[in-house]
Amino acid sequence: MGTRQRVMRRDVVLLCLSSLFGLGLGTILLLSVAAYARLSADIDGQLRELGDQIDQRFTREVGSAAAQLSAMRDALLEAPCLGDPRLSKPAVDQASATIDPCEALTTRWSGRNDLPVRTYLDFTAFALIDPGGWQRVKAARGANGTDRHVLVADRGYFRAALTHEGLWRSAACPSGCGLESHWSWTTGKPQVVLSTPTSNPSLPVAALAMPMEPLLKPVLPPGFEFAVVDEGGQVHFHSDIERNVHENLFIETDRTPRLQSLMGSHGAGLLNTAYWGRPYRAYVRPTAMPGWSIVTLHEKQPTRALVLSGSSLPWPRIPCRSSSGRFPSCWSRGSAAPGSGPIRFATCGTRR
Repeated sequence: MGTRQRVMRRDVVLLCLSSLFGLGLGTILLLSVAAYARLSADIDGQLRELGDQIDQRFTREVGSAAAQLSAMRDALLEAPCLGDPRLSKPAVDQASATIDPCEALTTRWSGRNDLPVRTYLDFTAFALIDPGGWQRVKAARGANGTDRHVLVADRGYFRAALTHEGLWRSAACPSGCGLESHWSWTTGKPQVVLSTPTSNPSLPVAALAMPMEPLLKPVLPPGFEFAVVDEGGQVHFHSDIERNVHENLFIETDRTPRLQSLMGSHGAGLLNTAYWGRPYRAYVRPTAMPGWSIVTLHEKQPTRALVLSGSSLPWPRIPCRSSSGRFPSCWSRGSAAPGSGPIRFATCGTRR
């Protein structure tokens, strides 16, 4: 080096500062990558656990409701009032459908009295339906519930039980049951209806309407969503109830090949997908209902924001997370007695 290019003390200081700065940036990058990997792995585990819990509660609640429906159907078919000749004639309008010879019994059932079994007390209505789709014998919760005998010929649950197509069988429902999520014509609220065939040709379908709160009124940790969909991608239940029966998951995820492959093969697995134009991590698993799958989702953008802001390092700040990395008792019955009342998926310490 010449006399005019000597290494000055300032150059040494700047070189040291630059090295320290580069080392700091590298350390931050490595820590961010490690934090994102740890957080992603933890989210994958939580997606699996959420899917398993939804399947367990869904299967348990449907099983309890199926047992209640079968017992009420069998008890009513043996009741003397069902031999009334007026029930052997199909209803032609609501006035004729409202004639209910079993009203004394169904009124007691509406008040949860004299039920044959008490496996599922949260049902909102029970009905025996004639071949034309009119509700002829009905027990419903609420004022004037027994007076609202409506025509349900266009409902999928009625057609499935009437034609014996698309029914699934279990120990609680040996003759086959159909399940449908829809918006009630009488209340305007979302509800689930379970249906099953009967041995009475004049009243061939029995149906039980239920709130199914684990799927219709879920409370989830921030960033988590779920959907229960059929093999065609139709959403029957969603954590956002406004999307129930109005959304096709395949279309909204741009027909992700791995998602369709897992659902078509009734398999379970993790995948990355775009949902409503945003990146998501998802987990798919089959349900006890043939052809139906549970899809749990978590949006990636908040996870990336946590890492970039440096706030992902204090792990206890992750919502609803215990020191073991698991959801601590997110399903709860509130103050209800064991074995009764709807089950809710709740964040830590909420919705009691």
